[in-house]
Amino acid sequence: MQAYFRRMPQTLQPEEVLLVGFADQAPHAVAALETGTLQPGVLDVFITAAAVAVTRRGGDRSTADATMRAILEHARSQLTDDARTAVVRGNVHVRNNASQRWLARTGFEPVGMPVRDYQQWALRLAR
Repeated sequence: MQAYFRRMPQTLQPEEVLLVGFADQAPHAVAALETGTLQPGVLDVFITAAAVAVTRRGGDRSTADATMRAILEHARSQLTDDARTAVVRGNVHVRNNASQRWLARTGFEPVGMPVRDYQQWALRLAR
């Protein structure tokens, strides 16, 4: 995951966004998003990766929740008169209970059956 985020600034495509949260002048959370069209009028905002610094994990969920708020704010900012709905989605390993709890807590639901040990989670946003 770290190598992916280190390479991201050099390989960022126009449809990709990198959100970085800072505290005490150091990055403490990051999310990589890719935006496309799922179907006419519906944006697809795919969470390629999300991570919270080890020092910010544990009982305090504020960093993870702030990261999700930033992801959802970005998705809402992409809505237009032509695309009034967005589906925010991502894939989580079936054994990654912390990420599954995070997504469930923020309104996401599992979609379909897992594929190669990864469960897709999604949340629909409307303008």
